[in-house]
Amino acid sequence: MAVRLPLLTQDDEAIKEWTNADRDQVFKRIAYCYANNPSVALSVVASNGNISPVMNDTRMQSGTAHTSVGNQNTTNDGDAEYVQESSTGEPTSRTEATYDKIHETTSNPNLNWGQTSYPGNFEIPSGPKPVYYEGRTTGNPGTNGGYSIREMAFQDILDTFITPVVTHIETGNAGVFCGGAFFISTATTLSNCTNLGTVYTDTISDVNSFSSGSIGTSGTVQTGTATGDVDYQLFKNDGVEETYRLPLVIDYTSNGVNDPAGLREMTQTEFQAFFCPLIRQQIYNGTGNTLRYNINGSGTTKGSAMTDTRLDGSGTWNKRFVNANDYRSQEFPNGTRQTVETWTLKVERT
Repeated sequence: MAVRLPLLTQDDEAIKEWTNADRDQVFKRIAYCYANNPSVALSVVASNGNISPVMNDTRMQSGTAHTSVGNQNTTNDGDAEYVQESSTGEPTSRTEATYDKIHETTSNPNLNWGQTSYPGNFEIPSGPKPVYYEGRTTGNPGTNGGYSIREMAFQDILDTFITPVVTHIETGNAGVFCGGAFFISTATTLSNCTNLGTVYTDTISDVNSFSSGSIGTSGTVQTGTATGDVDYQLFKNDGVEETYRLPLVIDYTSNGVNDPAGLREMTQTEFQAFFCPLIRQQIYNGTGNTLRYNINGSGTTKGSAMTDTRLDGSGTWNKRFVNANDYRSQEFPNGTRQTVETWTLKVERT
C-alpha cells in the first residue's frame, strides 16, 4: 500500500487534498490522543523498576589513614616523621546511592481489528474510513478518464496517519509532534511535558570537605560530603491539543452501502473512535510500530544519557601531628570530574 493524500473540504464549497500544514495538525492531534492514554507507558517507582538496572552513584573517599610513631629523635624532622605518600593508600570509590526507578507498563487495547483489516461502517460501529483521489483512470469511472475517489485500505491508513506519528514518538522528545513519548532530561520543567520524577542523581566528592584535622587512626577513611548534584528526570510528553481539519469520508448513512449519499466530513467522535484506539493498538503490538523501552539496549536514545562521574586525581598527601608518638597521614580525593558509567534510556521499534 502507500501514503495517500486524504481529501478535505475547502471553504465549505470544494474538495482538496490535505497540505503539509493540514497533515501536521492531524499528526499532532493523533499524538495528543495517544498521550492521554498510552498503551506503553513509563513511571517512576520507589525501587525495583522493571526496565532499569541498579544504577549506582559513586564518588571518591580518602585513602586509609596511616599512623607513625616517628623516628623518635628528640627533634621533629618534619615530613620524615610521617608515612610517606608512596606508602599511603590511594583514594577509593564509594557508593553514595542506588537507583532502580524506571518501570514500564503495557496495556493491550484488545481491538478485534487493527492488524490486517479495518471493517467498514456496516460491519462494526467503528465509523467510515478517509478517502483519497485514486488518480487518473482510463476506464470506469469516467469513460474519458477521470479521478476516482476511494476509501483508503487499512495499510494506507497506517502508512498515512499512524506510522508517521509513531516515528515522531520514537525519534522525538519534547516536540509538539511527540505526544506520548517518554525521555530523560536534566531540566526541571519542559513545555507540554510532565516531570514524572527523579530517576538518578549523580554526585562528586567535595574536596573541601576533607581536612587534615580529621585524619583518624590507622585504617580509617574520611568519606567527605557530596556536591555537584545532577538530577536526571523522567518526562512524559503530553502532546498539544491541536485544532485540525477532519478528513472526508463516504456517507453510507442515507442510501446504504451500494448507493452512498456522497461525501461528508468525518465527525470528531468518529475521528476519536477510529484513530485513538488504532495508534494505541499499533504501538502495543502493530508490526513495525510496536514500541518498548529499555536501558542500554537497542533502539533510539530518548533524551539525556545518565552518567556516574567521579574525580580522577591520584590523591593529595596530607598530614596531622597529634603528639610525639602519633604522626598521621592520608590521601584526599582530587582531580576533575570524569564519567565512569553511563545509562541510556532507549525505545526499540519492532
